[in-house]
Amino acid sequence: MRPALFLPLILLATPAAAEPALVAAAPANGASVAKVTRLSLTFSEPIAPASTVELVMTGMPGMKDHPPMPIRGFAAAVDRDGRSLTAPLPRALPAGSYDLRWRAVGADGKPNTGTIRFTAK
Repeated sequence: MRPALFLPLILLATPAAAEPALVAAAPANGASVAKVTRLSLTFSEPIAPASTVELVMTGMPGMKDHPPMPIRGFAAAVDRDGRSLTAPLPRALPAGSYDLRWRAVGADGKPNTGTIRFTAK
C-alpha cells in the first residue's frame, strides 16, 4: 500500500484543537440593562488565566460624538469552573453604550477574541 493512502487516516486520528467559544455573556450582546456591577463571560472550553477583558465606553447620553473611553479600575479572573471569566466592577456603570472586548486563551495557547456591545441605563 502506498504511504499517501494512509495520510487521510492519520489526519482523522489527530484530535482537533478547539478554541474556546463564547456561550454566554452578562450583560448579553445587544442588551440594555440597569446597574451593571459585574461582567461575566462563559466559554465552551476551559480558558487560561491569561484570558482578558477590556471595557470601553463608546457613547454617552446627550453627548454627540463621544470618543471611546477605556474603563479602568477592575480586574477579570477565571472562575473555579475554568470556563468563566468574571470581572466585578467597583460601582455601577454610568448610562451609556459599551464595548466589552474579550480575549480567551485556550488550553493549546491559541486565543479567540470577540466583542459584546451593550447599553447601561
